[in-house]
Amino acid sequence: MTAALVQQQRPTSSPAPPVPPGPGLSPGDRGPDVSAYQPNVDWAQVAAAGFRFAFVKATESTGYVNPFFARDWAQIPANGLVRGAYHFAHPDDGQPVAEAEHFLQTVAPQAGDLLVLDLETGTGDLSGWAMQFAERLPWPPMLYSGVPFMAAHGLCTPEVAAAFGHQLWIAAYGPQPNLPNGWPELTFWQFSDGEAVPGVQGACDCSIYRP
Repeated sequence: MTAALVQQQRPTSSPAPPVPPGPGLSPGDRGPDVSAYQPNVDWAQVAAAGFRFAFVKATESTGYVNPFFARDWAQIPANGLVRGAYHFAHPDDGQPVAEAEHFLQTVAPQAGDLLVLDLETGTGDLSGWAMQFAERLPWPPMLYSGVPFMAAHGLCTPEVAAAFGHQLWIAAYGPQPNLPNGWPELTFWQFSDGEAVPGVQGACDCSIYRP
């Protein structure tokens, strides 16, 4: 599927912002990502500690909503942080459109928001599933995954990269992340899954923008 075809097939009910959304971040900026395992985050403390962005889990499959999502989604920008929301996919259920619509209904994204497909489970070639999910959103989401999983499931292609606006968020807990085939650049690098972040209960994931 070409990038042009992906763009043509996106819903036309609302205008799309510039693609990809401009996050207003500088290379090297850091930020955490949280889910229901990190309740009642004090986002003022996160911002005061120098973090510049945050991602929060919104949805999973076709029914789950993070009970802390609405609170976090409102308070992240209220404290001066760039915000992103992610959907944890269940591709083996075979419902990419339903999962995308569940995500959209929960997030109600605005221009500049970062949208993410978290794809780390599933069997077989997942490229078609991933592109169907991406084309249902008003602008290309980012793909979050790991290089070994991507290579094993058909996600290392220029077609998949184009469907996601060439926005890639890699989880790799080593000295430096590897860039998978088919992807020209790295947008975020999740370098730790055990970071101590002021305002967040317990250890959490942490990433760097354009490392």
